[in-house]
Amino acid sequence: MRWATALAIAATAAVGAQAPANIFGFTPASSAAERTLERRFLALPSADRAREYHRFLTQEPHVAGSDRNRALAEWVRDRWIEYGFDEAEIVEHEVLLPWPVEATVEMTDRAWKARLT
Repeated sequence: MRWATALAIAATAAVGAQAPANIFGFTPASSAAERTLERRFLALPSADRAREYHRFLTQEPHVAGSDRNRALAEWVRDRWIEYGFDEAEIVEHEVLLPWPVEATVEMTDRAWKARLT
């Protein structure tokens, strides 16, 4: 029973304790900057925001090379800059995309061909 009391006191002290002014391996100035950055980072997660962003990102198809794909790339870039990245850019690559020219569905053992409209 004594160990449970000691554990509760230690946990209460740990929760109420202030973080040390300097972080090991950081200068006093960079410790303050790091703590500021960590506070900003920890404030980002939000279930509502994640739900909103997920809905926006998935509300329309965004096939590679499409206008929607480009719009989403720009949107993500803008969010990263908004969140404090010094720089974010979209890099384009020339690639071959397998766009179908024709699609058919038919049965070969009888005369039947699906109308794909």
